[in-house]
Amino acid sequence: MMFLLVVFYSVLVTVADITSAWLFASDPTHWGIDAIRGLRDSLLVLLALWGGVRAMGAGLPVALGAAYMALIGIYTLASPDGVDMSVVLASAAKLALPVLLVAVGFGGVDTPRRLQRYALVLAALAVASTLFGAWDVRHTEFWTETLLYGHFLNQVKGIVTGFDGYYVLPFNFFGFEETRRAGGLVAAPLAQGSLVAIGTVLGFAALQRRAFVPALLLLLVGIMGVWQSGTRGAMLFLLIALPLFLVLAERGGAMLRNVVLLAGLLFAAWETLYFVYSYSVNLEDGSTIGHLDALKTNLADLDQVVLLGPGVGASGAAAADAGLPLAGGGEGAIFAIAYQIGLPGMFLFLAYYSVLLVRILPLRHRQDAAGDVALATFALAVGIVTTFISSDHILSLSGMGVFWIALGGCLAQLGPAARVAA
Repeated sequence: MMFLLVVFYSVLVTVADITSAWLFASDPTHWGIDAIRGLRDSLLVLLALWGGVRAMGAGLPVALGAAYMALIGIYTLASPDGVDMSVVLASAAKLALPVLLVAVGFGGVDTPRRLQRYALVLAALAVASTLFGAWDVRHTEFWTETLLYGHFLNQVKGIVTGFDGYYVLPFNFFGFEETRRAGGLVAAPLAQGSLVAIGTVLGFAALQRRAFVPALLLLLVGIMGVWQSGTRGAMLFLLIALPLFLVLAERGGAMLRNVVLLAGLLFAAWETLYFVYSYSVNLEDGSTIGHLDALKTNLADLDQVVLLGPGVGASGAAAADAGLPLAGGGEGAIFAIAYQIGLPGMFLFLAYYSVLLVRILPLRHRQDAAGDVALATFALAVGIVTTFISSDHILSLSGMGVFWIALGGCLAQLGPAARVAA
């Protein structure tokens, strides 16, 4: 029952924004939007509580997660003056999301079979979102006229900055040279890239032992989906995670196959990768310049948060969406944490993340699909580290939420219930 609820929750958070935008454009009362948000948040609380109780015996990860959550709670009470309580609570929820979602995965994806099935669910979501994204990049009017998406983001989600003046869509719907980026089912190119990359790698890992051809097809579709999203962060962590998985998962005769696969993919994607690399390192697009400026500011001002942070709501995506002045440079997950709850909070989060990775790595020795999914999750986690300084997307629900749930599911494989099932 709990596994089915986790699957339902994962689908719900994937399509929540596009469904809510459709309700916004088609129903003047907008009653369904609050129902979707209430159901999503209620399920998160229920599943996280269930998983948290079951994880009590997991040792150090639970202790670090609890300490991190306690620090968020303390700083929430000491929120900065002039920040609306809705922004404070939204910021606190974003900071807490990784721990809550790991608990969700621990409680609901707690056996090898469930972990494999969850990976296949994410693969199906990745394919569906890729196919929809291939359509939506050619039909911008769907977002502007059918969904009134920019108006939905402004009036319902309270986002007041970052819109394109002509289409009234977020700037990130357009990439280098104004190329449309796929929003997909998650209705956001950044989340689309992450969702597709995560679902592709985990689905490939779950399938490749017994059905290599379908796994390869999934991989090719997923790579195309990440490219359509135009999300360089997702491209980079996919570029790291996939080779790392293939190298670590090598067993016997699969080594030659994996080498050939990597060489073929690199050859096919070389021109595209070089194009992205070229305009990025030459600072030809405003996004790269913005990331660099934010990084410089974040590093220059770190001495202000060595011991204490300015409070929850002083930085992060919720404050940025509300158009508030931000502490620090305003980008990067670890900086969003540091400029709210201080460097100690940032290091506590990094310790929590590191312990999770160390705990799940030995699962790679299991000779089954669940072991491969755990190894793929580890490889993704290593690749995702590259986004820590450039984006706070790991603190968002859409796109990255499923990664944290999978990570919690991998941690649960070390528990008594999983050992009995294995």
